[in-house]
Amino acid sequence: SAYDCQWDVSSARQIAEMMIWSSETTSAHGQAFNCTGDSHFRWRDLWPEIARWFELEPAFEPEGISVQRYLKDKSPIWDNLIKEHDLTPSPLQSLVSEGFLDKPMAIDWDAIYDMSKAKAAGFTELPAPLTTFIDLFQTLREDRVIP
Repeated sequence: SAYDCQWDVSSARQIAEMMIWSSETTSAHGQAFNCTGDSHFRWRDLWPEIARWFELEPAFEPEGISVQRYLKDKSPIWDNLIKEHDLTPSPLQSLVSEGFLDKPMAIDWDAIYDMSKAKAAGFTELPAPLTTFIDLFQTLREDRVIP
């Protein structure tokens, strides 16, 4: 169901930028703000873009999959990737939070948030969804966490 829903995304970097901005900006003091990008996305549009960045062909399962169940027996494959690409040794399960993808992917409604209050107060760190993910993947690659 989540495949066709509209989503927003934010990163730890963007949240940190908002925290710094709000501590330095008088109009933000004592205020609560949403923190997300300025544009919404649908997974059906974003997954192919993410796959292209990894130089993979996107694949969709009409009935969906559980990421937790899928990764349950994949540790040997991950350990081989660590050796093959000289990655920082990290157990696969330490890289995927319990239910982090499974739970949000079970929703069947739009999950979008309004950034107009933050924008009106002067917050400008509003990356596009693909940029948010690519920045994360690039950082993970530079830190030798992923190939």
